[in-house]
Amino acid sequence: MNEQRVNMARFPTPLLYALLCAMAIGCMATARGQCTNTTAFGSVAAPTSATPVSISTCSFQTEYSTVTGLVAGSTYSVSSSCGGYITVRRGTYNGTFVANGNSPLSFTAPVAGTYYLHWNTNAACGTASTCCTTTIACTSCPVPPGLCTAVNIPSLPLTGQAVTCHSSDLLTSANVGICGMGSTLYLGGNEALYSVTPTTTNNYMINYSGQSYSSIWVYSGACPAAGGMCQGSVSGTGTTQSLVVTMTAGVQYWIIFDTWPTPQSPCPGTFSITVSTIPPAVTASDCVVAVPVCTNIAFQVDPNGYGNTNEIPPIGSYGNPDYGPFSLTPPYYNPWGTTNEGCLQGGELNSTWMVVNVLTGGSLTFTFGGLGTQAGFYDWAMYPYNASACAAVASNALAPVRCNWNGVSFGGTGLAATLPADGDATNFEPPLTVGSTTQWLICFSNWSSVTTSVPLQFGGTAVVSCTPLAVELLTFEAKAMEQKVALEWVTATELNSSHFDVERSGDNDTWEKVDMVHAAGNSQLAIRYATTDPAPLPGTSYYRLRMVDVDESYKYSPTVPVQMTQHALLCHPNPSHGAFTVSSVPDGAVIDVRDALGRLVPVDVLPGATGLAHVKLLSPTPGLYSVRVSHNAAVVTANVLIATQ
Repeated sequence: MNEQRVNMARFPTPLLYALLCAMAIGCMATARGQCTNTTAFGSVAAPTSATPVSISTCSFQTEYSTVTGLVAGSTYSVSSSCGGYITVRRGTYNGTFVANGNSPLSFTAPVAGTYYLHWNTNAACGTASTCCTTTIACTSCPVPPGLCTAVNIPSLPLTGQAVTCHSSDLLTSANVGICGMGSTLYLGGNEALYSVTPTTTNNYMINYSGQSYSSIWVYSGACPAAGGMCQGSVSGTGTTQSLVVTMTAGVQYWIIFDTWPTPQSPCPGTFSITVSTIPPAVTASDCVVAVPVCTNIAFQVDPNGYGNTNEIPPIGSYGNPDYGPFSLTPPYYNPWGTTNEGCLQGGELNSTWMVVNVLTGGSLTFTFGGLGTQAGFYDWAMYPYNASACAAVASNALAPVRCNWNGVSFGGTGLAATLPADGDATNFEPPLTVGSTTQWLICFSNWSSVTTSVPLQFGGTAVVSCTPLAVELLTFEAKAMEQKVALEWVTATELNSSHFDVERSGDNDTWEKVDMVHAAGNSQLAIRYATTDPAPLPGTSYYRLRMVDVDESYKYSPTVPVQMTQHALLCHPNPSHGAFTVSSVPDGAVIDVRDALGRLVPVDVLPGATGLAHVKLLSPTPGLYSVRVSHNAAVVTANVLIATQ
């Protein structure tokens, strides 16, 4: 079942816009490409850094936006998530022409003041009423002194290099974008900052050795404090760290070595950067942990089975159809016109799941295992993706838009308008026409059970890219309800959102995740989300949302406090690994624990301080349990979650 997103206009319909344009009320064109729209929407103060600032999350390509406070001589970059054409004017909305061109557009402000950005679909001043996210960044604005002071690495590979550190802690979580799997707590020392521009594209392994509580961070395009793009990170308590990243020839990269506040810095220490035969780690054997794909990548495959859940339906079903002359039932031609066998006739075998993110629509082509690298049969199936796609595939309710059961084990496989030089027609399907800001789910099957690296390369006119996180949060509430905390939030718009991590803290400092809720992905409509914390902390606790994008960037919501009544029966820590403390226990009370089926489970109960009892499950199994405290005629219960060790 193909799903199509529906955008709701804020007010006039496209027909009304066309009428307004025809009446010279809604929009008009002067010299070709020098467009002048007359409907205003969105305004912002000019940014003072290279970090993009959102003007609006729903600009129409028949409107103009206002930017105040531009500095004369500064260079700015403006863009629209819908692409299209941009005209820049100053003074008034129909004032002096400054610049025009396709999005993204760079221009230098000739004078200080207020500027007007006109959004259109093309140089003929075409219009559309689709919601577009519009941004502006100051690409020439200076970074505060020292933040981008880096030691240049003249060439790679590099081994046994002594680390040179800053004299103070300049780069912190306050001025460095959150990146990868590393904890920002490890951005607390007097860091070392390096820059390097590789001459060859490769997977590179960065090794650090020296101080404990250390970390490695890699950014591209600009220094981390000037809006650099995250490429990966790692942190840990040990004295050595290793990180594999893909670096492209001619692109400048910035590498941070840092520590927890203690030790004070990663110096003394050494590092090396060498070509790696191991690609960046990809672990995605289940759909729910599908890897977001934003550009050409290489990923490792091995005989990993089907993960925790076998999600691909049986061959010949709606979600895994059987095509070709050897199928048992017609039609023998698949819906896209070839007679290739399909789809995953071996089921979900040694799978890798991924979500391809399309920024600009067009004709999408790709190749797995091209350039002579295919080492076995690489079967695959491709589905439209949204927040419910994984469940729809598993329930046989979503049909693939393309799939291929390889005819040969060489020459690559994928979508192609023209076969590669060494490609075979039985391994390729025709290109897929895709829309802007759409996502596509692929299940890749390593049928031959090989252990190797698989390159994935994109082509065609569609642009595969991940745009920054764009979740507009309207409300976030947390309320105590008996022995639970009810959490609810509403988003106004979402662009490439992945999921929400619900986090909790007892001191508003140290946080733990209590739940994960899948996001809608892309939406211009208000969406309500809700969940509960079944085992809250006693007293005052705090909740926040970690709003995660498909490229793993994220930002936090405001923090909300919740007060739980002290007389309620509470267990802590919760979740636990099988041992926890029960509060508000009267003298002489009897404590028992039951599993989700109501069966008693064996426990040890030891008295603690006044009102406390320490409970330990003798054979803890992950799941939700009920703790019951009986005293005289009163019975009080609470839930406790036992997590995997």
